Amino acid sequence: IEGLNDGKTDIIMSSMSMTTARRYVINFSDPYLMVGQMGLVRRVDLNKYLFGFPPNLPGTTGVLKGTTGDFLVQREFPKSKRKAFTSATDAAEALKKKKIDLFISDSTLIWYLAGTHATDDLSAVQIVLSEEPLAWGVRKGDDAFLGAVNAFVKKARADGTFNRVFQRWTAVGP
Repeated sequence: IEGLNDGKTDIIMSSMSMTTARRYVINFSDPYLMVGQMGLVRRVDLNKYLFGFPPNLPGTTGVLKGTTGDFLVQREFPKSKRKAFTSATDAAEALKKKKIDLFISDSTLIWYLAGTHATDDLSAVQIVLSEEPLAWGVRKGDDAFLGAVNAFVKKARADGTFNRVFQRWTAVGP
């Protein structure tokens, strides 16, 4: 967000959840996808989540520092042991090496990791913990660019571009 507002970039396109706090500092395009927070676990642990996520999450939960997943774990599972990562790759490696027991992040990222780490026996817990619209971030005051971005979002939804992209990059999903 800082780079956007400093003029170093024109748009943020990386799975950005529309939050009230973020709306104070940037504008958002129309949402291109509804997602939510989901979990990634070792396949042998999927049965722990058959009936949902327990109030006290077992073991250590990995999150990406400062993300909506991080805030969700702090708010909804305050007694759980939390470990913050700066990269999803590091979190997936920690899960494989049993340094954490669960990784919570955006469903799009969890689907991607489940696909790329399927041979490592990592699986997505197919329970959504929240609902969040994803949109692209644009600098406040750049109304013409925001209009062009919204026109692209509308067209990409209508012509199937978004569906093709999601199918290409995720193991499961919309």
